Amino acid sequence: MKIKYIYFTFLMILFSFFISCSKTNKTEKPNKSGSNYLINDTTIKYENPKIVEFRDFINELDSADILSVGKATVKFKELFANQRFGLADSGFVFYQQLLDTLELKLNEKFQMDTAKYNAFATGNIASKKLINFQNLYYINGFRIITLNQSAYIEQNRTFHINNFSSIVSNEMNYYQAELNTESIEGFALEDSIIISPQKLVDRVVWYDRFIINYPNFVFIENCKKFRKAYLSYLFQGMPKTPVLINTEKTIISPYFQLAYEYLIQNYGTSETATLIIPYYTSIKDNQIANSKKILKQNIINGNIFDFH
Repeated sequence: MKIKYIYFTFLMILFSFFISCSKTNKTEKPNKSGSNYLINDTTIKYENPKIVEFRDFINELDSADILSVGKATVKFKELFANQRFGLADSGFVFYQQLLDTLELKLNEKFQMDTAKYNAFATGNIASKKLINFQNLYYINGFRIITLNQSAYIEQNRTFHINNFSSIVSNEMNYYQAELNTESIEGFALEDSIIISPQKLVDRVVWYDRFIINYPNFVFIENCKKFRKAYLSYLFQGMPKTPVLINTEKTIISPYFQLAYEYLIQNYGTSETATLIIPYYTSIKDNQIANSKKILKQNIINGNIFDFH
C-alpha cells in the first residue's frame, strides 16, 4: 500500500510507535507541564485506576471502526478532564494507539476499493455519499488526502488539539502541532526530499530542543526516532536529493550546502550542528576519506541510520 510520503510510512509505520509509559495520579493542575507528574502511576507496583479503565475501554473498541474515535474521545474527557496533565498524557498513549491502528486498517480497506473512492483522487465531483463519507472521517479525526491520483487516509491532529488542548500538557500540544505541520507539509516523494533545506534543518533542531526540554514526555522515544530519521537524511540525503553531486571531488549539492549553512548560521550551538559541522567541513575541504569516516562513526554511535 502506498502512502502519501515517507513521514508516515518510514517514521510512523516502520518504527511501530505503540509504547507504554509511566505516569502519576493527581487532583489539581498547578502548571501546564506534564513532565512533573510522570511518576509511578502505571508502574508494576501501581496502576492508576483511570488509566486501567481507559485502557480496558480502548481494548474493547473496534479498531477498524471510525466511530470508535468518538467513543474514545468522550471517554477520555470523562476520565481525564479534571486530572493532572501527566495523567491525561498517560491516557493519551492508549488513545493514540487506537488512532494509529485505525489509520492502518482504514487505509487497507480504502486501498482495496480504490474505484469507489476514485473521485477523491481525480478531482471529479464526488457523490453525496462520498462527501458524507469524507465528512464522517473528518469529524472523527481523519482527513482524506490525494497524491498522484491516489487517495489516502491520515490522522488530522488538529482534531486532537481542538478536543484535548486544555486536558493534556503543553508538551503534548506542542508535539501534536508539530506532527500536524509535518503531515501537511510532507517530507519526501519518489526518492526526493520535497521540503526546503531550511525546513529539514528546522525539524531536526525542533526535536533536539524538545527532547532536551521534555525528557520525561510520554512519547519521548518517538521523538528520538523522528530526530534520528531526519538527521539521517540531513547526513545522507536521498537518491534524487543527494548530498554530493560529484562524489569523487566531493562537490556538495546546492540543497545541502544551503541546509548546512542555514544550520550553522541559525543553530550553531545545537546538537545537530555539533554533529554536522565536522562532516560539512571535511566535504568542503575535499577530505573524502575523513567525511566517510565521520559518517560511519555517526552510524556506529547510533546517531543516524545506515541508508547505504
